[in-house]
Amino acid sequence: MEDYKLLYTGVVESARSSFIISLIEQYGSSCTCLLTADPKLIDIYADQIQSLKRVFSIKSSSDICPFPEAPPYSIQESITNKRNFKRIAVIIKLLELAENNLFIVATPEALFGNLPPSNSFKGSTLLLKVGCSYNFLKLIKKLTYNLNYYTDASCQSTGELAIRGGIIDIFPLGKESPYRIDFFGDEIESIRTFD
Repeated sequence: MEDYKLLYTGVVESARSSFIISLIEQYGSSCTCLLTADPKLIDIYADQIQSLKRVFSIKSSSDICPFPEAPPYSIQESITNKRNFKRIAVIIKLLELAENNLFIVATPEALFGNLPPSNSFKGSTLLLKVGCSYNFLKLIKKLTYNLNYYTDASCQSTGELAIRGGIIDIFPLGKESPYRIDFFGDEIESIRTFD
């Protein structure tokens, strides 16, 4: 696969949608970034591009990823967490770029804001496999203390986990839905998504 390093600027608003679709069709197997000056447009553009992919039946495997600016210290904790989770999810996808193609929507400030080094992410990941054994209590401790998952009665938001008997429900960063991990003793019997 060839590497394309191209920069397009000054695309007028009326041509932007069709231009973006042609980029996804042509370069959909790499990392593409759409920059906007207005941070309020990041999610709007990401939603529009996702809709256009469906309307035009674009078969590109690119994930459309809004990448917000780092939150200022003066805003609500829930907004801070939501933005940080979105940023972390995109960084994780960038580290897995060989498997996932990305179309990132961001502002220049979002891209040049403070980010932790990539090796800190690699050291903070956990791969769980069906049929493998893990110490159940140590796993919960690692998820909550080391990886900063919040324990809740129900697992409804990114970064949360719920524990019931031998079941761990977890909503990992960068995923669209939560996962249910069924244990039999210390062995994982199944891992599946749930609604």
